[in-house]
Amino acid sequence: MQTLAFIHQKGGTGKTSLAIVAAITFAAQRKRVLVLDSDYQGTATRWFETVGEAMAAREGWPLVVRSEVQSDIAGALSRYGDRFDLAVIDAAPSLTETTVAILRAADLLVIPIRPALPDVWALEPMTTLLAGRDIPVRIVINHYRGEDLVVIDGELDALGMERVAVIEADTRIPALFAGRSPGTDWPWVGAVMDRAVGSTPASQRAPLTTT
Repeated sequence: MQTLAFIHQKGGTGKTSLAIVAAITFAAQRKRVLVLDSDYQGTATRWFETVGEAMAAREGWPLVVRSEVQSDIAGALSRYGDRFDLAVIDAAPSLTETTVAILRAADLLVIPIRPALPDVWALEPMTTLLAGRDIPVRIVINHYRGEDLVVIDGELDALGMERVAVIEADTRIPALFAGRSPGTDWPWVGAVMDRAVGSTPASQRAPLTTT
């Protein structure tokens, strides 16, 4: 089971919305998708309980959301692994032991940022944790409304990161939380899943340390 994690220690970047959209996109391809909601706010879980489960049933999507706010991410993935093709983790906006557990378990990281320097500056502790790790990282700029991205790209380059997609503000996101299908035409999903050649699966990478 491949594991895709949406992560950023800063709130308000749209992690949960993008995680759900990615999960829906793959479920529409008949991949069995598990969303692990490790965010203490529980937005993905609440979405599934209120409107998402009915939407998935209506559309025929093999999609399940489960809350997992503890640090035993590996244990959760092990419990569910033989039942799903893809796990999508919605991480909390923080750097905790659960964050470290997610970094250990993920095969691919998606880090959404808004087109604002504070969102880039907040990535610095994450780059320290990721140093020496052969894990693909995909930066996506979310909530884009025509801002000049030259400075943002320069700051990302200084961190050794590069954006792979720009996601414009989209009215389909509010519709998603109102119980209406957002559709499955989301080109950015394909962009983030275009994995780096030679990247190493989580199970084969060296242990992640926090020192």
